[in-house]
Amino acid sequence: LSFIPFIVFIGFFLFGLAHLYLSHPNEDAYIVLKYVENFVAGHGIVYFAGGPRTEGFVDFLWFLMLSGLVWLGFDVAVAALFLNAVGAGVTAYIFYVALKPSLFSPAAKGVLLGLACMMVLTNQAAIASYDGFSTMLYSAMILYLYWLSLDGSKKSILLIPFISLMVGLIRSDGVVVGVAFCILGGYWAYRTKVLNTYLQISLVCLLLAVFYLFWRYSYFRMLLPLPLYVKMTRGHLEGLKDNIEWLTMAGGPSP
Repeated sequence: LSFIPFIVFIGFFLFGLAHLYLSHPNEDAYIVLKYVENFVAGHGIVYFAGGPRTEGFVDFLWFLMLSGLVWLGFDVAVAALFLNAVGAGVTAYIFYVALKPSLFSPAAKGVLLGLACMMVLTNQAAIASYDGFSTMLYSAMILYLYWLSLDGSKKSILLIPFISLMVGLIRSDGVVVGVAFCILGGYWAYRTKVLNTYLQISLVCLLLAVFYLFWRYSYFRMLLPLPLYVKMTRGHLEGLKDNIEWLTMAGGPSP
């Protein structure tokens, strides 16, 4: 079963290529890809060459990863697909590791892992990723955080602050997830007697986050993530009604 994560990576990448052949990246994903192309071309972080410095995206680490791959020669849309395929492979690998010590028979493990991997290739995160969004890689990193917190070993605990920082830099709403896991990691660090080292690593990650915030303010003149400015103009708790509807609909979180 150890080869299945690699098959998921290849399958995800091929599905995405077929989708790109028939369609193209859309909505906010397209905007990020335009920023990447202009940045790699030397025009700065702008939507069009010669344009103003405007933060038209919130996936900063995603933007940097894409820029690195494009600089190496990747097509920008294929670069997005490749990173999301890595996320799909990591997700499948975590499923594989989780099932390995279970009491299921080898055949049952194969069926369960196969079903889980089918979900990886077809869930809403995957579908959005085929359109160019960072959702599969983002979801995989959150799942990895969850796995680290369950593992409980000293090595896993000490990775939590760093991965939490990455999650927060990939998407601004990831800050909430990252802080929650950092608090949980602090508890496990205390239990396993590595709290001092954990706090030192957390302090380094916090300083990196603060440096990013001040750099962003100096570059874009915006300290907070873009959605907080855009959506504040529509009233408080604007998305609450939409989220409640999603939680209660048949196609919501239950599947």
